[in-house]
Amino acid sequence: MIFLRRFILVFIFITFVLFLTCTSITSTMGNPLGPFDNAPDAISAFRNARAGDHIVIKDGIYTDFDGDFGTRHGTSRDRIFIRSETPGGVTLTGKSRIHIRNSSYITITGFIFTDGFYGTGTSGAGILVAGDASRHIRITDILMDGFCSPNPPDDVRWVRVFGQYNEIDNCTFINKSSIGVTVEICRSNTEPNFAKVHHNYFGFSVPILDENGREMNGVETFRIGTSERSQYDASCIVEFNFFEECDGEIEIISNKSGNNIYRNNFFLNSNGTLALRHGNRCIVENNIFINIDKPGMGGVRITDRDHIVRNNYFYNLRQNKRSALSMEYAIPDSPLNGYYPVVNTIIENNTFVDCRMAITAGPLPTSRQTIAPTGTRARNNLIVSNTETAQIVYRSQTDPLINFSNNIIFGHNLQVLGHGNNPVTPSSVIPSGLRITDPRMTLNSDELYMPDLQFRSFGFQMRGVRVIKKEEVGASFARGGVLQ
Repeated sequence: MIFLRRFILVFIFITFVLFLTCTSITSTMGNPLGPFDNAPDAISAFRNARAGDHIVIKDGIYTDFDGDFGTRHGTSRDRIFIRSETPGGVTLTGKSRIHIRNSSYITITGFIFTDGFYGTGTSGAGILVAGDASRHIRITDILMDGFCSPNPPDDVRWVRVFGQYNEIDNCTFINKSSIGVTVEICRSNTEPNFAKVHHNYFGFSVPILDENGREMNGVETFRIGTSERSQYDASCIVEFNFFEECDGEIEIISNKSGNNIYRNNFFLNSNGTLALRHGNRCIVENNIFINIDKPGMGGVRITDRDHIVRNNYFYNLRQNKRSALSMEYAIPDSPLNGYYPVVNTIIENNTFVDCRMAITAGPLPTSRQTIAPTGTRARNNLIVSNTETAQIVYRSQTDPLINFSNNIIFGHNLQVLGHGNNPVTPSSVIPSGLRITDPRMTLNSDELYMPDLQFRSFGFQMRGVRVIKKEEVGASFARGGVLQ
């Protein structure tokens, strides 16, 4: 009798556990609707969808898929999906789009966009999450490949996201060949976005030339905000993304908002910089910048106040006008789209190896930018160079502009140069806080130059940092920009 009671109790317990497991699996898989082989039926299903429903598009190639889905709301437990039948199974070509507005808890996943474009301008993006009321939208496992106008000066945007708490992850964006930001977090109000952008692969964008053969602006790979609202915080996190041969323009990343974090990203052989163009209190940390043969590759470019640039690795950066880490001079009474004063920048534990110049303050003396950076502190950095160019350059010949403490510098040309009205001349004394010594650099298992053990407290610290590999990022069917 006791045995029978125990058996019944065990049976009830196992049945209960199986019930919970099946319920959880069902909730995760959702309720598939379709698969649909046309946009109108998919849109109708979405507009009547309930939390947990999956709007499934049948695998195939669709031309001019006009996916203007509208508004719907899932829940944190049961999201609504707009997805392909299998990951990468749906290819959208021609004048195709997926647009939603003022929705919440929606996931868009599994699509390929190629051989076409939806439209031009801010409302013509391939994927558009419109409306400040959009919340908790996730764009994941997407490939956009050459989704461009045949006329390169046309403004073709790929992904635009408004609202708060949205996420763009594990997507592949390659072969952008027309004007227009590839991916942008948009701000139409003064509230933070709180977006997360991670584990994406960006690659192979090209500069667009005007009729005079000059490179045009507006080809940023990634941007947060615009000049008009740049003095408000976006509070986004951008991490574990891989940027390879992003050559569209000088700003690979264009930061135009405040309180954003850029960390653990990898920049490889790209003609451009991570530009803190507008906005305050941003953190740039644990990023790796490696150049092979691009003459225009730089590192971090700084405008505005209270930024922290720490624990980054800069190798062989060749940017002619700016250095691996450059601070702009400001314009008096600057407009929002100008250059605000650089104030209270912290530069710490960065490693600079064989860069044309490591740290600079100020543009060329003919510029209308006349207000020098103030309050800059540089500590525990490691600068090693076999080049013949000076590694630290100031515009002022009398004020060093940077408070150095506990930095190591070593190489062929360690002089500090000043840019005044006179020709560039070497300073006579290395500033205090810069110690000349050989840190005995060798390659580690990640092919990064690291100092001898006794100097490991200087420069880039590997503790807690994992070097992201391009094979680990992007869509599941297009890792590292390569179709699987």
